[in-house]
Amino acid sequence: MTGMDRIKKVFRDCRWGVAKLWLNLHLGVEVIGIAGSVGKTTTKDAIATVLRQEFGVVATEKNFDPIFNLPLSALKIRGKEKFVAELGIDGIGQMEKYMTLVSPKIGVLTRLSIEHTDSEHFGNLETAIREECKLTEYIQKGGWLIGNGDDNEIRKQILKYRGNKYSYGFGLKNDVRILNFKQKINRDKRAESEFEIEMNGERILFKTHLLGEHNALVAAG
Repeated sequence: MTGMDRIKKVFRDCRWGVAKLWLNLHLGVEVIGIAGSVGKTTTKDAIATVLRQEFGVVATEKNFDPIFNLPLSALKIRGKEKFVAELGIDGIGQMEKYMTLVSPKIGVLTRLSIEHTDSEHFGNLETAIREECKLTEYIQKGGWLIGNGDDNEIRKQILKYRGNKYSYGFGLKNDVRILNFKQKINRDKRAESEFEIEMNGERILFKTHLLGEHNALVAAG
C-alpha cells in the first residue's frame, strides 16, 4: 500500500465513523436496504419516489460506489424519516461492511445473476448468491423481507426467513402478483405499459411510460 493509499484509507475510515455516529443520532430514521445483482437502482428510485409523497427521504446517489456513497448519503439525513440505500456488492464481505453502518428495517432482494462471478470478485455464482442474500441476516426484528419470488434463489431465502415477508412477481405462488401485462407504442410514439397488481384478493391497475416486464416487477416490489 502506497502512502497515498494509506491517506485515502484513513479518510474513508473517518468518513465511515462520522456517518455511523450521525446515524446513531437519528435512530428513528427507517432504512430500506436494496440488494441483488439486477434492478437495484430502478427499485431504489421507485421506492424513494413513492415515499417522498408522504415522508422526508434521503436516497443513495445513482451508480456511485456504495463504500464511498453510503456514508456521504447518510450524512445528508436532517429532519428525514426514510433512508433508501442501494447496497451494491462485488466482493466477499462487503455486505457485512455495509451492515456496520446501516440496520435495515426493510430489506429488498431484486434479482440474482452471474454478475461479478469472475475470479477477481466472487469467483462463482454460489458465492455471489450467498453474499447478496446476507442482507436477510441483518434486517431488524419486526422488519420485513421483500423479494422477487420469480427468482428461484430469492424464493429460497424468502421461505427460510422467519420474520415478516412477502414475495412479488408474475408467478402463481407470489404474495403480490403481476397480471395482464401489456405494452405498446402509441401513435404519438410514447411508450406505455399497463398491468394489474393483485394483493390480498384486491387488484390495482397500473400504467407507466416505462416498457418491459422488469419495470412491472419494480412496481410490484
